Amino acid sequence: NIVPLEENFRSAPRILAVASRVIERNKDRLPKRLVPAAVKLASERQAYRERNALVRVAAVSPVCGAESALACAARTVEQWISEGVAPEEIAVLSRINPESNPPKALLNQLREYFATVGVLVADAPGVIRKSDPILSRLKKLANNDPQLNVADLLDGMPATAERFFNGIDPKEVQAFLYDGVERGVSTVAELYEEIEAHLSDRADNGGSSEAGVNLKTIHQAKGEEYRRVVVMYLAQGHFPPAQATDMEEERRLLYVALTRAEEEVTVIGEPGSLLMTELKESLGTDGLVFNWSGRLDSPTQGEAGLYEGCFEEDVAYSNTEPMEILQDSASDRSDAMTVAETGLMEMFEDFIKPD
Repeated sequence: NIVPLEENFRSAPRILAVASRVIERNKDRLPKRLVPAAVKLASERQAYRERNALVRVAAVSPVCGAESALACAARTVEQWISEGVAPEEIAVLSRINPESNPPKALLNQLREYFATVGVLVADAPGVIRKSDPILSRLKKLANNDPQLNVADLLDGMPATAERFFNGIDPKEVQAFLYDGVERGVSTVAELYEEIEAHLSDRADNGGSSEAGVNLKTIHQAKGEEYRRVVVMYLAQGHFPPAQATDMEEERRLLYVALTRAEEEVTVIGEPGSLLMTELKESLGTDGLVFNWSGRLDSPTQGEAGLYEGCFEEDVAYSNTEPMEILQDSASDRSDAMTVAETGLMEMFEDFIKPD
């Protein structure tokens, strides 16, 4: 008999509820629904559970797209730090971060921005340097046969090392491939993009630190946990990527990203995209959606830009009356609201309209 593990000791109840609704759309899965662990948790996590913050979803304009997504992520992180959250307790997770396509390498752009404003960013531990020969071989392999399966390469060891990684210790190649498979990477193209995204050259990254904001792909964050998490960017070509053909896998990755958060999660996406639409439908009374129109070069626009700029639609909520969400959340945890949530309530009080 298969016994599903449904108790979760990490995430607050609202995060678990939304994540469960997201993954329930998948047909190829064991039926289960995550619930908070019945036992009382350690003091910090118990406080997060009792606060039970809403899942926040930022809708950015297709016109501004990734620029607004970056600004929202940066502003969110800066707000959390101003509230006293340690940088190392924060993660920004992206589905892809292709080095070969700078406009889509969102984590790299965030890293550069944080360096200019003095926000420490953590090095990704154990990543390969640009000078490492294994990366040049992987790049060649990804260019020649991007859909080649990483697990198949691992199964073909040691012949794989002799054919594709000549001159490199087969044990090093095997460990490298095994690590990719363990993180859920499927193809050599995806593995190359991920490794490129997390090169920890301090000279290139500027402001890197062992204790700073964590910028990672979702694959790299599997098995990890952070107090607060930003997930970006739910839009076609980003999440899911252009080459994605398995939407159930994309939902699984969104589920993983949401459940990395202990206390609070903000998801950034483009209205009308498939995953964004599904997420909004999954919120119920456990989340709120707000519009964002700021840019990295003027991040203070942000939520104030709801009235002008790139995006001027009304704030939208799913499956409930908008004011009910805010009022319920206030009555549940009025003494524990963040500055950002309090500001949102004040800003939207006369602005929100029911769907």
